Amino acid sequence: MTPFTHRAFQSSPDLCTKLIGIYSRDRELNSARLLHAHLITTGLARLTHFASKLIAIYSACGQLTQARNLFDVIPKTNIRRWFALIGAYARSGFYQQAMDVFSEMQREGCRPNRIVIPSVLKACGHLSDAETGEKLHAVVLRHAFEFDAFVSSAIIDMYSKNGRVEKARRVFDMMVDKDLVALNAVVSGFCQRGMAEEALVLVEEMQAVGVKAFDYLEHFGCWVFAEG
Repeated sequence: MTPFTHRAFQSSPDLCTKLIGIYSRDRELNSARLLHAHLITTGLARLTHFASKLIAIYSACGQLTQARNLFDVIPKTNIRRWFALIGAYARSGFYQQAMDVFSEMQREGCRPNRIVIPSVLKACGHLSDAETGEKLHAVVLRHAFEFDAFVSSAIIDMYSKNGRVEKARRVFDMMVDKDLVALNAVVSGFCQRGMAEEALVLVEEMQAVGVKAFDYLEHFGCWVFAEG
């Protein structure tokens, strides 16, 4: 199916959105380009909703220049354009590019919020940039974003990847709603440092209060068995 032969496609923005998701997941660059061309002819490409999703497709396919070009045509008054590009870069593994855009965003006077912070924290973790990560943690505390489980999990993962498992554990302990994503991040940090016993104790503690762990967690040669 192509965007120019399927009649429903031509009249359904919802179908466009669905196809964008499919093309992004499957990294179908040629199909994405056809879709992009169709969105341009219909005027939909100017909408931030579609521009953001196209940014995600091009980033997933490694087409960073095309992603940046789309970012540049979104009105500068629309702060969501920053979230779209930083998030797309981080999800696609272009961590330094995500950090560069984040720095640019700050120079433009845009403050980080709980939408963009997890993406930047992910980049900090992979780039071993604990300094920026700690600054973002301070922003999180100042604005009470720590009550967002997604944000807290990103902080934990950042500290764990930077070898600061004590801080990761403290953030985890402060979480109101602990989940497997956060638990997995702490356990990963323990295992990276060879702290298998601490990892096992944490898993058992969480099981005792009703957080169901995986049957086993394996990280970097560290096995943590959780019964039940």
